[in-house]
Order: sequence, then structure tokens, then C-alpha cells
Amino acid sequence: MINYYKTFFILNEEDRGFKEGENPLGYVKIEAREGKGRLNCHVSNLKCQNLKYKLYIMKVDEQNIVPFSLGYINLKGREGELQKHFDPSNVGGTGISIEHFNVAAVLVDSSFEDNIICPLAAYKDKKIEWRNKLKRSFNTGSLLKKENTIIERKDNGVIDNKETSIKDNKKTSIKDNKETSAKDNKEINEKAIKFEKEKNDKDIEVEKNLTEKYEKLIFKNEIKYEGAKLKETEFDIKTEDVRDKDVETKENYFKKLEEQFHQIFKKIKPFRVERKDYRWWQIINPVDLNNIFYRFNIKVPVLFNPLVIMAHFKYKHMIVGLYEDKKKNLRYVVCGIPSLYWVDEKPFGEMCRWAQVEGDKPRYGAFGYWLIYINPATGRILSNN
Repeated sequence: MINYYKTFFILNEEDRGFKEGENPLGYVKIEAREGKGRLNCHVSNLKCQNLKYKLYIMKVDEQNIVPFSLGYINLKGREGELQKHFDPSNVGGTGISIEHFNVAAVLVDSSFEDNIICPLAAYKDKKIEWRNKLKRSFNTGSLLKKENTIIERKDNGVIDNKETSIKDNKKTSIKDNKETSAKDNKEINEKAIKFEKEKNDKDIEVEKNLTEKYEKLIFKNEIKYEGAKLKETEFDIKTEDVRDKDVETKENYFKKLEEQFHQIFKKIKPFRVERKDYRWWQIINPVDLNNIFYRFNIKVPVLFNPLVIMAHFKYKHMIVGLYEDKKKNLRYVVCGIPSLYWVDEKPFGEMCRWAQVEGDKPRYGAFGYWLIYINPATGRILSNN
């Protein structure tokens, strides 16, 4: 049984001709805990006129493929969503564990089995050829019609799961879902799994792998804040003591950092109540912020956190600020992750503090930002205890 597993697929455009306005994009979030699995898919900017899209996840190697169809994506306007629950140790009755699936693809539903059209796809480690293998799978087992045929790993034989029932959760299989997935989504909500939000060592390890992947990708190409004042951790206090020896250098450093923010980003006032010790800028492209961090030697993997990636994808922006207390000689970089209070997950657990756009009292569903304070000298996120 899988105790914990979490991964993200960031969907990018493959076959062109299906965009509505901007380029299509999306993500697939997969999470498994204590033998229960949950998948969330979100897509944007896909044409929806007389078109239906299915989500597949696949285990692909050099010779074989094991595809699993999760059903139709429910499109509303330019946005589409799909939620599914599954057995992470035996995905779709394939006998294969969820961590072995390395491709996610959004396919256009078509009656022609040889015509595989893929507007969006994502790869776990590296790009791998899967289309010809999937065609053979479709031709061998009529997967498009039955949606419950699988290729066995041992002998590549085809097993016809005609007797498998969709109601049997222990033998999870694929339903021939010619209808919109709204009814399925209702059932999913009724069976929703409550996952703990606190991170453990396994969470960190999985997200570390994702961080390394996005590091390679990204370099290529006034309000009353909740809680007491920031409590510095021991390493932050030591760092401040060292840097206080050259206050002028420190001030110049922040001045240059502010100039960079002002040159590249739009200065904003995100909160109804303005505070003089904070200055804020809006981030449309996180790559620009990451490049500034890199140039100023601020080594913090904030932008590679999967929940930060999801928040930026959902709200199309984030904010960055500078906090300065000249009397105490404290200067921090502040990143604000857009969120709805207690609707979206905290991207950094208890290290975040909530700043609501309107109103002092936190309110369920209110829009605001989870703030994290970064010591630029160490790249460490300050504790909020």
C-alpha cells in the first residue's frame, strides 16, 4: 500500500489548432495517501465547439504501453476540469502502481481509432514516443469503445474486462463515458477524500524531485497581518548580526533590488489598507522573478513549489514585496501567493501568514495572499511561529 505519493504533470501544447484565444495549457495533480488516490485535472483555452476531450495517463517504456482513461473533461467556456479517485496500488485494474505512470495526455474524442489528436501532453521525466504504441493498443483491444482493455506487462496479452463493473471500487475500471462527466463529478464530491495539509518527509522528497525538474526548465527559457510579529530562526539572527557590520552595503543591496523590481514589474497596492513598511509589485511571469533572484544570489526554491505553480496557473499572477524596518535594520523579500482562504492549500504550511485583500478578519473563501518572508542573505524562509 502506498503511504504517500504526490506529483504534478504540467500540460503543454502538442497538436495545434485547438486553442481558444491564448495557447492551451493545464495541469494534472496526482496525490495518494494511505491506499486512496485522487487526481485533479485543469485545462484552459481549449476549443469546446462540438469537441470532447479525454484525459489519459500512461505507463510507457521503449516497447510497451499501459493506458488508463480517466474519462471526459468537463468544459465550461474556456476552462475544463476533471476529478477522479482510484486505487494507487492497482490503477484501473492494471496491477500497476501510480508512480510508474509517466505520461499524461488530453486526447480529442474521435471515432477513428487511428487518428490520435493530442492538444495537451506532459511527461514525468523525459519525452517518450507513445502515439504508435497507443494506436496498436486501440487497434488490438478496441480501447476507445470498451475503455477497459489493458496490455499486460508480462506477456503483452490483451485481457477483456467485460465483466468488470464500474460500481466495484476495488476493481476500478473505465466507464464508457459518452456523456458529460458532471454526474461523475457529483459522485466524486460525495466521496471526497480529506487529505492532511501538513507536509512530511515523503512530501518533501517528492516535491524536491519536481523542484529539480523545474529548475532546469525555468533557467532555460495597508492590512493587519494575522498573528504575532515574525520570529527569526537562529540562522537568520546570526546572518543579520554579520551583515549589520556593513549597513550601507545592505541598504545599497536592497536599493538595487528595488530598482530591478520597479524596472521589470508593475508596482501595485494589493491591499485596501496600505502600510509604509511594505512595497509591492505584480508578477505575471515567475521566470522574471526567478532570474532576478538568481542575479542577486537569492537561493530560494519558492517558485518551484507545486502549489505555487498551481496558484499562478489558476490566478494568473503573484506578488513580490520588500519589507523594511530601518529602526531594527531588518529587510526581507516577501512573496505573496494568491489564494482563497481555506479553499486553496497553504503552499508552505505553517510558514505562511495570511494577508486578506479586504477586511482584517480572515473569512472563508475571501481572496488574499499567503505571504512568506525570505532572508535574502540565506535564501531561508522565516519561521512564523
